Amino acid sequence: MKKFHIQQIDLWKWFPPNDPVSNAIARLCILKEDLSLEFNGMQPEPIIHFDKNSSVWRRLYFLRNFVRSLYEFRDAIKKLGNNKTFMNALLKEPQLIQDMFFELSKELDSNKSLITELRHNIFGGHVGEAAIKHALEKLDIDRKGLLEVELVFAEHKRVNLHYKFASELIMAYLLAGISHGDQSQELERVLEGTVSFGKYIDLIDRLVYTYAKERGLL
Repeated sequence: MKKFHIQQIDLWKWFPPNDPVSNAIARLCILKEDLSLEFNGMQPEPIIHFDKNSSVWRRLYFLRNFVRSLYEFRDAIKKLGNNKTFMNALLKEPQLIQDMFFELSKELDSNKSLITELRHNIFGGHVGEAAIKHALEKLDIDRKGLLEVELVFAEHKRVNLHYKFASELIMAYLLAGISHGDQSQELERVLEGTVSFGKYIDLIDRLVYTYAKERGLL
């Protein structure tokens, strides 16, 4: 049975200045909320207000942002592990907090190559002019997409356009090395592969909860 409550916290007590451990926990809290939102946005279940273009577009959007946040998260943990001031402070914390940090670091290290590949080679890049130019040059001549046109006649004539074909363009860009017919399957493979990254969100929560309990904040 789940127990749920909301409480107001004193941010200064939770995250005192000049405290490397509390500073690190504060950054992880921000990244956790990013990762959680993006992870949920990648799921196949419909999200009506976000699927006006298409569910593919919505899932691609959150995937691209999730990969960037995940890479930043891994980088943050790595830098903390290499920071002598932080590590000295961490070693003064209760053993449970130390164990959870090292577990999180180990998990991220074990997926280093996959996270780096996703960030740099596939889904984490920005939509730059040169990349789009290359994608358009490689675009299949028979590839098609949809354009939705909504004419609004009120006080002022207005046209609302939904570029549903944008999902075709972004897939052609992100999966330029894969044939058109195989791109949807490859996208599903990548999305299914990100399911395992959900455990990082749980590890952050466990780390923060233990930090709060051990410091008498909860």
